[in-house]
Amino acid sequence: MVRRVGLLGGTFDPPHAAHVKIARAVLAAGLVDDVVVVPAGDPWQKPEVTPALHRLEMTRAAFTGESHCTVSDIEVQRTGSTYAFDTLTSLTADNVQLRYIVGSDTLAALDTWHRITDVVRLCDFLVVPRPGVPIEAPPISHLQYTVVPMEPIHLSSTDVRDAPRLLQGCDRCCPCTPSSPGCVPGP
Repeated sequence: MVRRVGLLGGTFDPPHAAHVKIARAVLAAGLVDDVVVVPAGDPWQKPEVTPALHRLEMTRAAFTGESHCTVSDIEVQRTGSTYAFDTLTSLTADNVQLRYIVGSDTLAALDTWHRITDVVRLCDFLVVPRPGVPIEAPPISHLQYTVVPMEPIHLSSTDVRDAPRLLQGCDRCCPCTPSSPGCVPGP
């Protein structure tokens, strides 16, 4: 029997309720058996981020108690820039189907990913609708994707960082302690 594993990668700077809702939606739709949440160690496309260990701990807090979800430190433990290709290669195993979970904005930019022609041979993609972003894939040979059946969520890490007032009344927007560097604590 093949185990379907969804990889929810990202910077998680900070993690918030939408990340958790995405994992729940992918599981509820029966698209995967488990979700592995992978905070980027040194994200090569985002040079200025909160330190990786802090983002990892915030992400662990966000997903605490979530059924069929685990948070992996695979990219945080890696030195240098972290790439999806390396993570996928590390996680490839017999009887495991890897499905990379991305937003429609990321789908449109997949052609900028490091070794994308190799990445699409290691996994298919589960695409989450983003507000105002059409689901359009760049022309990449062998790219396969499925759209996750859910409404777009109007919340992003940029929103949380740039407008802390959005956190008022938001359940699990950023479940971290006020002493966590780079964290905008929830209410």
